[in-house]
Amino acid sequence: MKLINKIIYSLLVVSSFMYADIGIDSVGLNVGCANIYTEQTNKLGSITLANQPDEQYLHGEIYALIGGVFDDKSWKPSINYMLSDNDDFTNHMLMAGINKYFFQNNYNLYVGALVGTGMLNWKYDPLNDTKDNDTNVQSLVGAFQIGAEFPLTDSFSLGLNAKYYIHDYLTILEPTPSATSEISHNNSCSIAIGIRYSFGVDEQKQAPVKEQVLQETPVEEKQEVVAQTIAVIELDSDNDGVVDSKDECADTQSGFSVDEKGCEKTFTFNMKFSSSSSEILPQYKTIIEAYAKFLTKNTGYKSEVIAYTDSSGKVSSNQKLSEKRAKVVAEALVDLGVSAERVSYRGMGANNPIATNDTPEGREQNRRIEATLTK
Repeated sequence: MKLINKIIYSLLVVSSFMYADIGIDSVGLNVGCANIYTEQTNKLGSITLANQPDEQYLHGEIYALIGGVFDDKSWKPSINYMLSDNDDFTNHMLMAGINKYFFQNNYNLYVGALVGTGMLNWKYDPLNDTKDNDTNVQSLVGAFQIGAEFPLTDSFSLGLNAKYYIHDYLTILEPTPSATSEISHNNSCSIAIGIRYSFGVDEQKQAPVKEQVLQETPVEEKQEVVAQTIAVIELDSDNDGVVDSKDECADTQSGFSVDEKGCEKTFTFNMKFSSSSSEILPQYKTIIEAYAKFLTKNTGYKSEVIAYTDSSGKVSSNQKLSEKRAKVVAEALVDLGVSAERVSYRGMGANNPIATNDTPEGREQNRRIEATLTK
């Protein structure tokens, strides 16, 4: 056990020199119960009637997660100390492990593998059923664990943990040459609830480094660092949701929906008509002027004006009304300087509703003018 402790300590010391950002990410405490499985073998003589020890005991664990080792913050090494105790024996285990976290919206899951050393102290004498024994048995220990955590605050999490241990605690009973037996404990398990406090090493390790670099950098180099930082900021000049480096149409006007290349597909005129009328109301002329300005500036586009109605009234009447409304908007664009060869129009009646026609609000949305663009 002393050798394993020295190895673990040496690894921590070496790691701290190799990786300056390594530190304790969080500490935790688990409390629960454990069960150790007992098997009595090689029985000879009257010792075959030896009393079995109690297999269930209270279980506690303290551990520390180490941050800064991996760039992937979901992988965290750990140092774990487990203590299990009942009236018959005490089990000490010191282990190091690696754990993989799976971060969810409201909880975290994790799995882990651990290796280390253990010592089982027998307080119980199975030959005479007394508590005057003081025998220590040591073994290498491997373990697998699963768990779930539920964040309470930015720093505290409540968790549930289960472990399965593999070890080889072997106790030899030999009161006389003709009466011998072996009691072995090859595996055990534990389940516990606990709480973990996080120091946030992984989340904090980047920012101080950048600040320190700027503090120690000459003025002219600071300016270059700042310039490089600004250069990586992606701009979206026309505010269409596509950054300029990927925007093939970087002068999109407000009101357009765009594709992944930032180019316009459909322009929606936020305008209304009086009931059964195709006359453009004065307050909506500025919308048509803005669209005409775009077309005169971008002569590579052709546009089709499409008008829709709601479902009120006869189908034939709605079709004719939508055609009239599309035509007056198209003619208004031509009057504003757009070449007639680049503008067409079409009425769609009550087809392709974008909202329900069962409410006044929905019918109002369906009475609309759209324009599509092609090159």
